[in-house]
Amino acid sequence: MGIKIDLQRCVGCGSCIPICPVGVLSLIDMKARLREGCTSCGDCVDICTFRAIELEEQPAEKKDS
Repeated sequence: MGIKIDLQRCVGCGSCIPICPVGVLSLIDMKARLREGCTSCGDCVDICTFRAIELEEQPAEKKDS
């Protein structure tokens, strides 16, 4: 899993910044940006009213039979 920020939808409101428990979100050029250290908790996804932040699931790995 991982966090993805859609820069087209992000309006730079900053509501995600203080909600991040590990402090890895910031605003750069009025857009939310994610630094290393994200735990993919999803708090920023829940708070974003513009639906600019998504929690992506990684595809399951294929197992050899």
